[in-house]
Formats: sequence, structure tokens, C-alpha cells
Amino acid sequence: MPRVRASCALAALMVGAVAPGSAWSAPPGRVGLQGVLRGADGQPRDGSFDFRVRLVADGAVIEDENVTNVAVRSGVFSLEIPANETLTLALGESSAVTVELIVDGAILPQSNLLATPYGLYCAAAATSRNTTSLGGRSMPEWTLKSELADADSATAPVQWRGVTDLPLPCPPGSFLSSIDGLGGDAACLAAADVSSVAVGEGLSGGRAGGDVTISVDPAQVQLRVSGQCAAGQAISRVDEGGGVACEAVEHPAVTLIGSGAGVSGALTGTTTEVQLDPSVVHPRVTAGCATGDYLRGFGSDGSVVCDDDATTFARIVTVAPVPGDALASGAALLNAVAAIDDARESNRYLVKIEPGVYDLGVAALVMKPYVDVEGSGASVTVIAGVGTGDYSHAVIHAADAMELRSLRVRCTETEPDHYYATGILIEDGSPVIRAVAVEVDMDNGVDDPATYGIRVGGSAAPRLINVEVRVFAPSGDATAVAAIGVGESRPLLSIDGLVASLDGGAVPIGFAVRKAEGDIRDVQVRASGLGIGSPNGFIVVDGAVVATEIWVDVDGSGYGGFAGQLVNSAFDVTDFHFKVAGQYGLMVAGGWGNLASGAVEVLGGIGGPADGVFVATAVGDATLTLVDVDVEVLGASAGSNNGIRCDDSGSAIDLRDSSVFGDPAFVGVTGATIRVAMSQVAGGVTGAVGTTCVAAYDGSFQPLSATCH
Repeated sequence: MPRVRASCALAALMVGAVAPGSAWSAPPGRVGLQGVLRGADGQPRDGSFDFRVRLVADGAVIEDENVTNVAVRSGVFSLEIPANETLTLALGESSAVTVELIVDGAILPQSNLLATPYGLYCAAAATSRNTTSLGGRSMPEWTLKSELADADSATAPVQWRGVTDLPLPCPPGSFLSSIDGLGGDAACLAAADVSSVAVGEGLSGGRAGGDVTISVDPAQVQLRVSGQCAAGQAISRVDEGGGVACEAVEHPAVTLIGSGAGVSGALTGTTTEVQLDPSVVHPRVTAGCATGDYLRGFGSDGSVVCDDDATTFARIVTVAPVPGDALASGAALLNAVAAIDDARESNRYLVKIEPGVYDLGVAALVMKPYVDVEGSGASVTVIAGVGTGDYSHAVIHAADAMELRSLRVRCTETEPDHYYATGILIEDGSPVIRAVAVEVDMDNGVDDPATYGIRVGGSAAPRLINVEVRVFAPSGDATAVAAIGVGESRPLLSIDGLVASLDGGAVPIGFAVRKAEGDIRDVQVRASGLGIGSPNGFIVVDGAVVATEIWVDVDGSGYGGFAGQLVNSAFDVTDFHFKVAGQYGLMVAGGWGNLASGAVEVLGGIGGPADGVFVATAVGDATLTLVDVDVEVLGASAGSNNGIRCDDSGSAIDLRDSSVFGDPAFVGVTGATIRVAMSQVAGGVTGAVGTTCVAAYDGSFQPLSATCH
């Protein structure tokens, strides 16, 4: 069959309306449709066709009609379909009604159903608001339909007002309850007349008429609890009336007492005793010393230790600054200490220095045994001096059995022929340096001067507690703290709290131990070679060191640098972090010992290889042991980034619970041995070094072979 298509203009449903001056008239009751039917080639069709007409409103088909033998001439057709009740409702309620035509099985495009004069007139009548729109007749002339005038006013759908007004408003104290359907009469009800009371959840009572009582329902609402239990008992249940049921409380036996830090405990039978551990926690101090007595310390039970010996700090010498004259103030300090000639263990002196600057010039403050010197704080009391070019000179010379505390020592050197500058010199005895800041500035243009914050020699055994040192020597060595033994003398250096800042153009060092021993704790070192020097966090030569809590940050970029050097020395270092922008993290040359719980980080930055741990030589069959140590090397500008490097055929390194990241991780010579257990090795192995791996894995967490490959 030839394909067809249509273009339709559709007429709306013919809805009746009341014309002015006429009676109601019935609508035609049919829908007329007209259109043009064309073939697939666009040419008008001729002939007789069967049409199927569907009307759609809001997506639903509301009418479906078949019209047969419709005459089509030059494409034009006209047809009618019945208008059912569904269509009538849809025209009043839907936003649009569309027409769908099916001609000889071909579905044509939908078109909107349009309005007709009948429909437009009815639409206007539906919204009329005056008598003109209702045929020009007055309202009383219209008669309600019979169903609206039903004698039974209770069922009438329209309230009839009647021709008379409503009665007067309800009297005070009453309200309108109803209006008669036909006559419009109103009924009033007294406002106080409650006919019934109903109760909801949680309440009981209520009734219709009469006195009403409402109560709380104890089955749903808990009444006030009034009972209580005797000692040794506990409430087990609360009844509806608020009463309580009690039962005895059982105390289970204590089977285990755990004691943490600062607490000790014991369980004996059924008795438990818990006590403070006096070795960890100090009991509260409540007592004091008598007037004139000196507090020497505290007992383990919180008691105070007093000294009533008049010879204890028998004399307190106070030194005040000369206003506006630092040199005169320095002279007053020198004279005050020099005048003390009877200090001894039973006759101790305290020299108390008030805030100010005390300039000693080229002189030195030579301390005396049993004479303590105390400032008013490192930020307000300053003892200043200069270097003299004499190696044995310092601003302050410490002595045995004395303490220097709570002040700042400043040494400057600008003379071009001076090669040495030292803040504090300790050559004998066991002095204490506490809460002291030392500054040394050696900016005199001399090549390779030796500059020290604190220098220890001879057989001295000082204690440095909470000391801060800053040394600046742009063209030479700069050492914060140095313990240097001479001959058979071996100093013993004890450090408990050191913050060192070094800037030197040659070899700046945080702390150095040469032919000496060190017990070192809580040290922070920042060292810079100023782009031309080779800084070191620490150096131990021909000595022995036990160190913990060591933090080193070395900037040797441009030349090189070491976090630390251990030469022919024994060492035990724990809880550390070495960070180097330079060449070596830790170099061992003829040393042996242990590294535990720390990290070595080398960032390269020089024109050569970089090593995390470099073992140049070992001592006999000694072993270097690393436990819980992370080594990472990266960024060398030339050469390789070696994690651990062994250049001594007799050296041995044990690595446990650690990690090594490098390129390569291990490198070494024939005869050197690296043994690895339970560690991560990223970067492989090069050279002839012998390697053994147990439970080790690479950077991708893949197991390594027994030879670490």
C-alpha cells in the first residue's frame, strides 16, 4: 500500500452554551476533523480510505473510533466521531488533548485538538461573575435545580440562605454550632458545656458528662521513686508504685594488679596495696627550711634537705653593672672574683651577677674552686671578651668544684693576626656549666683559625647541662664543644642538653671528642660549611662515645659534609636522626659499635658519590651493627647513591629490622661482609662484597634471595 502522511487542522468538541435571551440549548455531541492526506511522495491522495481516530489526554487514550470509507479528494478529507463523557471531562481538566490518526495502518503525527465557537462561548459562561453573563437576568429569577432544593436540608449540596437575615449573633459564653439547611436558622451552644473527656496514652479515666477524673497510668508512666537501699545493697528493680527492690552487691576478688610507670603494687591474699614509685615520682614537698638555712635537696619521701652550716654560701657577693660603661662593669666582676681568697668546701661563695653587659676586654674571668657564678638569665646577663691569638686564652676559665649558670658568654675576634678564640675553657676538675649560652664570632679574615664555643682538655670531667652554643668562623674551623685529650690525659665529657649552631668556612663541628670519652644526651646540631667548608655533626677520634637523642642537620652542599665521623673509636648511638646535604651520613674509619633506632638521610649535592654509611676501615674482626635504622641516599650530582658502602676487606656489617634505599643499596670490596635479616633492601648489590639475606625483601616488597639479589 502507498505510504501516506497527513497535515490536519482539527476542530474542538462542540460544547453547548446559553445564548443571550434564549433558553438552554444542547451541544451537537460530535467532533469534526478535517485535514489533508498526502502520499510518501508528498502528492495529495484521492480515493476512499479507512481511518482510525484516537484522542489522547495526559498520555492516556480517552477515545478510539474507526471511521471507514472516508472520501478523499485532492488530499482533503472530513470526518466526524462521537463525543463521549470522557472527552468532555478531559477538555475541562487537561491542558491539551491530541489527535492521532492511523490511515491504512500508517500512524500519522499527532495534532492538538483546537477550540470551536461553541467551546469558547461555554468557557466564557463558566467564569461569569455578573447577571449580564448569565443572560441578563437577575439572580432571583433563576431557579435551583430540583436536586438542590431537596426538602431534606441535611442532604442539600448548597446552603440555602433564604430571603431573611440570619438571627442575631450567639450570646456571650456560647458559640455557633449549626445553620438550618432550608431556613437558614442558627443554633448556639454554651462554650462551657463539655460533653465528654477522652484520655490518651499514659493516662487513665475520662467519661461523658458529670465530674471527670484523669490519672497517670502507672503501667506506662513511672511514678516517683521514693525508696532506697541499705548500705551494701543496690537497686535491682523499680515497681509501678515507685518502690524499689534491693539485693546485696557482690565484690569479685581482685586477681591481678598491673603497675604502670611511677606506680608499684602488690596483692597479698585479699588485700591490695598500691604505692607511688619514689624512683620515678617525687612525693609532694610540703615542708621548708628554717630562716637562714639553705635548701640542699629533697628526700625520696618528699622531705627537704636543709643545711644550717653557716659556711654554706657563707658569703653571697652581688655584682651590679656600672650604668653606661660595660668595661667598668667587667672590671667590677673581675675584682669581685679575684678578692675571694678563702673559698673552700666548707666555705662556699656565690657571686650573683645582676642584669647587664660585663666586658672583660682582653682579660679572662678565672674561676675559683667552690665559687659559683650565677647570672640573672642568659638573655639579660652577658660576660663579653675577645680572643687574643693565644690558644690557652678564653673569656672564662672554669675551675673544679664550681658552677657557672644562667648567663651568656660572648667572644669576638677581629684582630687579623689572631688565630684562636674560645668562649669557655675547662682544663681541670669537674665543673658544671648549666643554662649557659655561648657565642663566638671569629670574623677577622684569617685563614683556618680555630674557634671553640667550649673547649675541654687535660683530665677534666665537666657536666654541660642545657647549654646553647653558636660559633661563626667564615674562613676557618668552628667547633661548638670539643673535648681534646693530650698525652695520657683523657677528658670525660658529659652533655645533657646541647643546642649547637655552627657556620664555618673550613670544618665546622657540633661536638668533637679526641682522645677522650663522652656520655652525650639530648643534642641538636645544625652545621653549615657556607658552601666552601666540610661540616660535621660530630667527630670521635681515638675515643669512646655513648650517645642518645642526637639530631644532626648538616649543610655541606658545594663541598661535602658528614653527619658524623668515627675514627678508631668505639661508639653506641641510639635514638638519632642524621640529615646531610653533602657526601656522607656516617663514616667509620677504624671504628666499631652499634647504631639503633634512628635514620640516616643523605641528599647528595656534591660532585661525587654519596654514602649513607661508609665503612672505610674496621678494627680487627669488630662488627658494625644497625638495628631499626633507616638509611636513604638520593640526589648525588655525580656518581652513585650508595646506601651502605664497605671499602675494607675485613669489615662486617649486621643489619636487622632496618631499611636501606640507595642506588645501589650495598656496594663493597672482596672480603667485606654484609648480613641482613628482616629488612628492606631497595637498590640491589654491586661490587664483590659478600651479602647474606634472611627474610629480606626489595623495594617492591618482593623476597630477596639468600645472597640479597
